[in-house]
Amino acid sequence: MDIGQIKLGLKESWKQFSILVLINAFVGGMMGLERTILPEIADDEFGIASAIFSFIVVFGITTALANYFAGRFAQQYGRKNMRIAGLFDLYLAITATGVITLLSGLYIAARMDTLQSPKVNY
Repeated sequence: MDIGQIKLGLKESWKQFSILVLINAFVGGMMGLERTILPEIADDEFGIASAIFSFIVVFGITTALANYFAGRFAQQYGRKNMRIAGLFDLYLAITATGVITLLSGLYIAARMDTLQSPKVNY
C-alpha cells in the first residue's frame, strides 16, 4: 500500500472507532458489575472482606502474562495465525459452554422426572 493512500482521522475510521467504543462499554460494564457484586458475594459466602483488591491483582497479573505470551507467539507465528487460533479457541469455548449447558439441563430434567412431587389437594 502506498503511504499516500492512507487517510487518518475519526471520519475515515469511524467503523473501527465505533467498535472500540462498544467494546470499552461492555468491558466497563463488566468491570463495574464485578466491582459492585463480587465484594458482596465474597463477603457473604466466603467471609473475604478485600475481594475487590484480590480481583484487581489477579486480573492485572493474568492480563500481563497473557499479553506477554500473546506477543511472543504473535512474533513467532505471525499475527494473522494468532488471530485465527484465537477465533478457533473462542469457537471451542462457546461450543463447550453450550454442550455443558445442554447436558446439565437434560440431567436436571431427568432427575426432576424421577423425583416424586408432593400431592396437593385443591
